[in-house]
Amino acid sequence: MAIKKICSTFVLSWAGKCHRVVDRYVQPIEDGLDQDLEPRDICVSIGMCESPGHPGWQVPGLHRAPAAESLVDASGP
Repeated sequence: MAIKKICSTFVLSWAGKCHRVVDRYVQPIEDGLDQDLEPRDICVSIGMCESPGHPGWQVPGLHRAPAAESLVDASGP
């Protein structure tokens, strides 16, 4: 996957975090784009953006991923 090459440009301590984010979010983002959803709807749907009252998390076919903070906290600073 071409986007993973970007992760290798980060310092080692951030490269692993980058790979985890890519692994978790690329497929839901691609699915949303395939459905012609708005970027904001996709962002809310995967839990990367907050939008009070926004129905993004209910978008059919997209599964809400855990918050990005859990990916960062899982491996420390």
